[in-house]
Amino acid sequence: MAVPLVDDSICEFNDKNAFQDAFKTMLDFRREAIFSDVIICSDDNKEFNCHKLILASASPYFRAMFLADMKESQQPRIKIKGLDSSALEQLLEFCYTATVTITSENVQQLLIASGMLQFPKIQDSCMEFLLNNLHESNCIGIWKLAEVIQRNQKTLEKLETYIKTNFSFVAKHEEFLDLTAEQLLKFLKSDNLNISTENDLSTAIIRWVRLDPQERSAHLEDLMKHVRFSQITRRHLTDVILNEELILDNMFCRQLIFDAIRYHLVPETRNGSVSAVDGRQRERVTRFIYLLGGEECGSIVNNVECYDCSSGVWHELTPMIIPRKFVGSAILDDQLYAVGGINDQYGDLVTVEACNLSTNQWTSLASLQECKGSTAIAVLDGWLYAAGGSDNGVAIKTAERYDSLANTWLPVPNMNLPRSHFCLQPLGGKLYAIGGYCGTCAIPHVEYFDPLANTWTEIASMNKPRMNHGSANYADKVYVVGGANSYGVLNSVEVLDPEQNHWCFIRNRFNPRSGLSLGIVKTGQDNESCLWILGGHDHKNRDFSTALKLRVSDLSFQGEISLPRTCVFAGHASV
Repeated sequence: MAVPLVDDSICEFNDKNAFQDAFKTMLDFRREAIFSDVIICSDDNKEFNCHKLILASASPYFRAMFLADMKESQQPRIKIKGLDSSALEQLLEFCYTATVTITSENVQQLLIASGMLQFPKIQDSCMEFLLNNLHESNCIGIWKLAEVIQRNQKTLEKLETYIKTNFSFVAKHEEFLDLTAEQLLKFLKSDNLNISTENDLSTAIIRWVRLDPQERSAHLEDLMKHVRFSQITRRHLTDVILNEELILDNMFCRQLIFDAIRYHLVPETRNGSVSAVDGRQRERVTRFIYLLGGEECGSIVNNVECYDCSSGVWHELTPMIIPRKFVGSAILDDQLYAVGGINDQYGDLVTVEACNLSTNQWTSLASLQECKGSTAIAVLDGWLYAAGGSDNGVAIKTAERYDSLANTWLPVPNMNLPRSHFCLQPLGGKLYAIGGYCGTCAIPHVEYFDPLANTWTEIASMNKPRMNHGSANYADKVYVVGGANSYGVLNSVEVLDPEQNHWCFIRNRFNPRSGLSLGIVKTGQDNESCLWILGGHDHKNRDFSTALKLRVSDLSFQGEISLPRTCVFAGHASV
C-alpha cells in the first residue's frame, strides 16, 4: 500500500562505506580465487589470483595489457619478470585496498616495481620516504635509483646537491666506491663541491682508484685535475701524496705534485708561472658547529654541543674529560681538539684532549710544553699550532705545534709580544696573532708567523685594543669582532686586508659582546656567508644564549639562533 505524502519531496541515500566494503569483499574474492579471471605469476613462480577489471582500473600498465591486442590479454596466466615477489604482491593488494606499507626493507623493491607497473603515486611516496631518510651512507645509491627509475629532475637536483654539500662525509662510505668514473667526474667538476679540505678530496680519489687500480688508474689524471693543490697542506703533500705509488707512477700526476710543491715553497713564482695548480679557493658550506666548555652561570663546564646546520638542531656530545674555559679548540683529521684553558679550580692548564668525531670519544694527548692557560690555537698546513697563554696571570709569548703522528709538541719561535686571551688566525699560509692581554692591559698589536721563514713579523695594529674577542677569515681577509678593553665591552668589527696592511673599522654592528666565539658560516639554507657571533657577555656581565648572524657582505643583521645554554669564554670549531 502506498503511503500518502504531503508533497513531492525527494531523499537521496549515500552509503559512504559502500566502495570500501565492496573492495574488501573483492579482496576476499581475490584471496579465495572467486570470480578471478587472471593469475599473475612472479619470477620465483608465486601465483596471485586477480581480477582484470580491478588491475586495469588501478594501473595504466595492466590497462594497456588487457585492453590492447596483446597475447597476455587472452592468457589465464601472466608472468611478470624482474620484480621481487613480495613487492609484486603488495602492489596487487594495493589495487584492492589503496594502501601500501613502505619500510626501509622494502622501499627499494617497491620503487622499482611501482615504476615498472606504473603506480606513480606509490613511486613518489617511495622516493619521498628515501629522501626523508637520506644519509651520507645511502645518498649515492638513492641518487642512482632516481636517475634510472624516476627521472624527476627536481628530485635528482636535490640528491646531487646533498651529495655535493656533504661530499667529505659521503666519500668515506662504501657507496662512494661504486661510482663510475663518469659519475665521480660529474661531482668533481662542480664549482659547488663542498669539502672540508683538499686533503680529503685527494684521499677520496686515491681510495676510489685503489679499489680496482688496474681498471681505474687510467682515470687518475682526469680526476686529480680537479684537486685544488693550492689549498692542500704542505704536510699532506710531503708526507702522504709523495709516498703514494699511484701518484708517482703517473707522469701527469707526478708533475702536478712537483708544481704544487713549488707553488707552496716558492710563493714568489706563482704569478706568471706555467703551472697546472688550481689557485682558486672553494666557498665551503658548513655542516657542523661545535661548542666546547666555557662558563655557564658562573661555573666552568665540560659540556660539548654540536649544531647540525642542515637540520637546525643542537645535539649533546660526550663531555670533555676536564672542565675548561678559555679553551683552544680546532678540528684536524676528524679530531676535535681541546687545548689548555683554565679549569674549575682556576688553574692554568697544559693538558690536551681530542674527541674522535666518528666515535664521539675523548682521549688524553701529550701536554703542552711551553704554552698554558688561555692559549690560542689554529690549524695551518696540517699542523696544530698553539701560542701564548697565561701562567698565574702573567701573559707568555711561547709557541709550539703538535705532531699528531708522533703525539708530541715541537717548539716554534716565540712571538714578539706576550699575549693571553687573544686570537690566532690562519690566512694565506701564515698565522696571525691578534690583540689580547699583555699582562697589564688589552693591546691592539698584530703579528704573523711565516712557517717558511720560521719568524714572527709585526704588522699594522688594530684601531682598538681588545681581548676576549673573536676572529675568522673569509675571502683573503681577517675579521675581528667584539671583545673588551679598559674602556668597556666593544660592539665594533675590524677587517684586515693583509695585502694593504690595513685595518678597516666598523662601529655599532651589534650589542656589545666579549668572551664570544666567532665563525664564518654558510649553511645549505643560506644564500651567502655570515659571521656567527656565538655567546659571550655584555657590558653589564649578562651572559648570552644566542648566536647572532651578520652578513659578511655588508655586516647587516641576518638573524639569530638559540644556543643550548648560556655560553661565555667557550671553545668553538666548525667543519
